[in-house]
Amino acid sequence: MTAAVALLAIERNLRLIDELNADNRRMLEELSTSAEAERLLTIIEVADRLGVLLPSGRAPNSLYRAVRRGELRGIIVNGRLRFRPADVETYLAAHECRTRGEADGRQESRAPERGPPL
Repeated sequence: MTAAVALLAIERNLRLIDELNADNRRMLEELSTSAEAERLLTIIEVADRLGVLLPSGRAPNSLYRAVRRGELRGIIVNGRLRFRPADVETYLAAHECRTRGEADGRQESRAPERGPPL
């Protein structure tokens, strides 16, 4: 085998390696993105996400009560309470505040303001 043929083979192999590395990087990005979406949250992370984290860095008892009542779905993993991000979003949607008009599907009308008494 001549040196020129060997160099061509090396160049071809390097191109193949680059292509494989690009594919591997793409697959790793996809895996890390899906893994982050499926990562379970701690009760502290849920409290922080809901904006109810106590100054002491603890979650309020109301979150534990919501789990006991079945309002917020939790999972016990090795004796620790964990939450799926989708379950937290469901809890938020179920506790969204609406005005009376929005709940009825119509706009709430206000009474006209009265002028000063005559």
